[in-house]
Amino acid sequence: MNQKTKSTKLEMSIRWGEIDSLGHLNNTQYFRYYEEARIHWFENIGIDYKSNFDIPILATINCKFIKPIFYPCDLLIRSDIGKPGYSSFAMSQTIEDHKTKQVYSEAEAIMVWVDVQESTSKEMPDWFKKLFD
Repeated sequence: MNQKTKSTKLEMSIRWGEIDSLGHLNNTQYFRYYEEARIHWFENIGIDYKSNFDIPILATINCKFIKPIFYPCDLLIRSDIGKPGYSSFAMSQTIEDHKTKQVYSEAEAIMVWVDVQESTSKEMPDWFKKLFD
């Protein structure tokens, strides 16, 4: 897999409305940022979730919260793709401060290729597997 395809970076700024009563970014927002970064990567390689029924979906995600994020903060979300299996692949992600590079959280996701209409997992298509060469 070439480096351009293997990883991606997405810059985002936290919004005031995402802050919780403790004054830091609400934990649910981390998962939304990770989702945005995954979709960003998929769009960059040509996966169209609006019209395609043969797509990768999130099967599991685990998040390690390392340090709270306080407003204002510009973030960098990194996503790195692991070795593929038959119908699944791993994605490692981090949320960090864009300027200081302080890592705020780390996540591990498993993506599974599915046929949405049949609601079943399936082998990844050849064009996708070639991205890992």
